[in-house]
Amino acid sequence: MHALPILLVASPILFPAASSASGPSVHEEGAGDTVYLRSGTTESGNVLDETLAGLSFDPAEGARKVIPWDSISAVQYGDAPDDFANGQAALDAGNLELALESYQSVLAEEDLRPVIRQQALFYAAHAQLRLGQAQEARATYERLLEDFPGGRFVRAAGENPIDLHLTGGGAAG
Repeated sequence: MHALPILLVASPILFPAASSASGPSVHEEGAGDTVYLRSGTTESGNVLDETLAGLSFDPAEGARKVIPWDSISAVQYGDAPDDFANGQAALDAGNLELALESYQSVLAEEDLRPVIRQQALFYAAHAQLRLGQAQEARATYERLLEDFPGGRFVRAAGENPIDLHLTGGGAAG
């Protein structure tokens, strides 16, 4: 139940990251990811982790490495569920209800890769926040921070609930 690979634009502000030296080899689950670099080149292999420092990557050729976010223009996840692409398309179109539904469907999947789960949590919280579901957004951001304390979205996941509190976007909890 997988569609075409998903292409997500990576921004150093929205998508900061760091590295993990362990993970599956490029020949295991997750193989088929493509990293599009700002230099105009691409690298194929397996995204292992996404943290504040960059994207931990096991290329099809060469040694594992961390690619800094400011060097990345986009990442394509070869094994992302259909609803992952649907969620991104819905967000891009401003259909927050469909985006949230799609990301919640992704989060319900068994054997979801952590890099995809991390993004589904972040974008689900983002949709909840924009839909005015402050308490739900806060809970989803907290789950994201608990599950991915060094993840690429740690700053936004920490700042958005603070902004909610400061602007009165929900009761303190």
